[in-house]
Amino acid sequence: MELNLAAFLSCHKALVEDSAVWGDLPLRITSYLSNELPPSHYITSVRGIIFHNDSILVVRNPQGIHISPGGQREAGETLEETLRREVLEETGWTITEVRMLGFVHFHHLNPKPPDYKYLHPDFIQLIYVAQAAQFIPEAKLVGDYEIESGFRPLDEVKTLNLSPGERLALDAALKYLSLNSECKTCCSEALFNRLHRGAIGGCSIGMLGRTRGILLLPHTEGR
Repeated sequence: MELNLAAFLSCHKALVEDSAVWGDLPLRITSYLSNELPPSHYITSVRGIIFHNDSILVVRNPQGIHISPGGQREAGETLEETLRREVLEETGWTITEVRMLGFVHFHHLNPKPPDYKYLHPDFIQLIYVAQAAQFIPEAKLVGDYEIESGFRPLDEVKTLNLSPGERLALDAALKYLSLNSECKTCCSEALFNRLHRGAIGGCSIGMLGRTRGILLLPHTEGR
């Protein structure tokens, strides 16, 4: 691991460690809650938990279902632009009120294979929370890796066969939205807007960063 990434991770609390095998590539997966961006070089993809009222956007691909649409960064995009594009292409939805929740650090355990085109040995996926805005069905890519998507009530989502990591990621998103709702109730509009932008401390994402949880993201072909 390069020094800049190691230094960054040393300042954040690892909440859970897991392992996975992608094809024949074993990885160690470590998850964090934070609104601080890791070094940009290591960020390969961006994902989000998308809400619409009391419903969650659920996505199905050949590997199963998950609740974090998103994907690989493209050259010249900001992180938020990547998330907006990927969610639109995979689900047909535009999003708003985008906010970072945390990140997941992936570390390859084996040497880099010949002609391997992805970042190695370390890379990071970010996870955000956002609200659905407008449905544009023609914007969804035909033949995409994600087969179908749709909103399901929160109570139903909680009964789905989600991984423990996804359940805790969802819980983190719900905590954040609850805190924002409290801010809207107790704060003036100007103060709430400052809190939401992270201009001052308060009941925004800084409080969520002290909430225990994990963010484990499903594997996709676009890493």
